[in-house]
Amino acid sequence: MKQLFEVSSLSSFRIFLVTCLTLLVGSCGGVGVGGTGSYAYGPITALGSIFVQGVRYECDSAIIQNDFGDPQSCADLAVGSIVRLTSGPIVDSSNGGNSAVADRVIVDTALLGPVSSVDPIQQQLIVLNQQVRLDQNTVLAQSMTEGLAGLQPGQVVEISGFYDRKTQSYLATRIDPRSGATRWMIHGPLDSIDPDNKTITIGNARISYAIARDVPEDLPKAVAERRMTRLSLAVTTAENPDFSANTFAQAMSIIDSRDARVGGIVTDVRTPTDFSINDVRIDASDAAIQGSARLAIGARASARGVAAGGVLKANAVLIPLQEEFQASKAFDGVIEVLDPATKTVTVNGTQIWLGRPVPEGLLIKPVDATLDQLSLGMPVRILATWVAQANRYEATLINLE
Repeated sequence: MKQLFEVSSLSSFRIFLVTCLTLLVGSCGGVGVGGTGSYAYGPITALGSIFVQGVRYECDSAIIQNDFGDPQSCADLAVGSIVRLTSGPIVDSSNGGNSAVADRVIVDTALLGPVSSVDPIQQQLIVLNQQVRLDQNTVLAQSMTEGLAGLQPGQVVEISGFYDRKTQSYLATRIDPRSGATRWMIHGPLDSIDPDNKTITIGNARISYAIARDVPEDLPKAVAERRMTRLSLAVTTAENPDFSANTFAQAMSIIDSRDARVGGIVTDVRTPTDFSINDVRIDASDAAIQGSARLAIGARASARGVAAGGVLKANAVLIPLQEEFQASKAFDGVIEVLDPATKTVTVNGTQIWLGRPVPEGLLIKPVDATLDQLSLGMPVRILATWVAQANRYEATLINLE
């Protein structure tokens, strides 16, 4: 069996996402082997080169750019940064896990601009008139030794993260000071338009597009749909309450791929099997879904499947309990003890309970597998959470592939 991941210093949520996606991948090298490669979208969870959605991607030879095409290097990438990448096929690496060679990496910036106010107690701040929230998984740059308390109004920061339509705020995955920035950036949903004065609003920010380049021809429709939009803004003075757009970035969509992975938060729900993660549309009509009852805007989620025409056709979706992040652990080995009477197995010397309902509480891969197939000596990958009230580990994901 392969090692699940090679890092030990990640926060609980980042470990959880890495583990979930790695367990879903299995040890066969992924769907994309021999095909058109893979696509991934989500936070960087570790370096060396970079880990995204449970896969180690070599990025030394990749084309690396930000949203507006500015070149960057592999050394510029950091844990907590949000990236979209394409790569060659995913294969088993020599030291365990899965790996691939990235050919293109796009770094997503949610906000880049001045801080208006900071609330270290509530772990919130305002950037470009947008509310930004932190949680226990937000990564702060090493220079931020005092945390949020060290930020001052007017200081320019870069926010990596996701826009949460439920709270109409940004959930930061990483924060970096960016003194000397020559432009600001905003990535958010269009809220309103004033065509006579050529202004739009994103949240509480009013933005002129009178001199902007690459203005979408269907801008009024984009506003009506509250479409997520990327803008490069001119640097302005603190006394000026308005902003001016220099450029609209080209719209990005998921790239066709036989092996696509997306992780982040649910940004839209149309039906129980038709929803969006990070504004990527997910078709889960044929997917095994763990935690379907938790499907809601703002919920953490990850999905894997085949991408075509801007839609990810998922074969597996995970929507885990938020409070179980810190207690989750991966077990990778063979079944040493099997006790059907108590619904437990022992792997790596640890007894694990298998009694959660399938698939809502316990997801089994492949989708047609059952617990009756378990046997002594069988290699398995199990994700389990510690339940203090029951004094036991409870399996939430079993991979028999």
